[in-house]
Order: sequence, then C-alpha cells, then structure tokens
Amino acid sequence: MDPVAPLLLVGLWLFDAAVLAPLLLFESTRRLFAGRPTGTLLGNYAVVATAYAVVHVLVLFAPGIATGTVGVGWIVASTLALLLGSALAVGVVAPRLDWWDPSAGDGWDGRLALVAVAAGYVGVVVVLAVVAALGVLLVFANYPG
Repeated sequence: MDPVAPLLLVGLWLFDAAVLAPLLLFESTRRLFAGRPTGTLLGNYAVVATAYAVVHVLVLFAPGIATGTVGVGWIVASTLALLLGSALAVGVVAPRLDWWDPSAGDGWDGRLALVAVAAGYVGVVVVLAVVAALGVLLVFANYPG
C-alpha cells in the first residue's frame, strides 16, 4: 500500500467530519445519528464520517488507480457529486423507506438542514480550490524560466 494513502484518508476524514459537523446543530438531523450502530450521537457521527471519508477516498482516486493520474477537475467534481448523492439518499430515499422523519422539531425541516450543510460544504470546497489555484499561480509566477 502507498504510504501516503492512510494520511490522505485521515486528512479527508478530518475535512469531512469538520465540514459535515453542522449536521449536529439541527435536532431533525441529529435524529439521523440516534440509536444504531453505537447507541451514542458522537459515536454514530464518527462511524458515518468514517464511511463517508472512505467512499470519498475511493471515488477520488479510482481514476488514479486505473490510469495513474487524477486531475483537479475530477477531485472537485467527484467531491460535489458524492455530496449531492449523499444528500439525495438521506433527504429523499431515507424518508421514503421510513428510516428517518425529516419533520421539523426545532423549526428546521431536516431537508433544509441538509441543504444548508451542503451549501456550506460546497463553499468550503470552492474556497479551497481558489486558494489552491492561487497558490499554483504564485508558484509559477515566481518560477525563473
């Protein structure tokens, strides 16, 4: 195994856990993490964040495994696609299967909370992409030759 892979997984887990943490602010989405599998809110959140990060790493680096390269466009697009797919699964599929009732308990419908957190996630990804692009620009602007 590539020695960088565990570091990428840990870094992505920290990123995903931090950016998705606002889900814990809303009573309607906290109900998603109640009960199983660990019986505690934070334990279940850690399990969900870990599963999300593992899938995130697999989706991000699948082209790299197949072709040897991963482009920035793929990283951004696959991250946003994974977020959208997860939000649809939780916001549409879970209520239809009676796994979650998104009705408001604290004034926020669970689906609105998901949209708010997803918008924040997109904002963070966009800011990181802009900072990375500016960093690359600064490196190449000062490159002699």
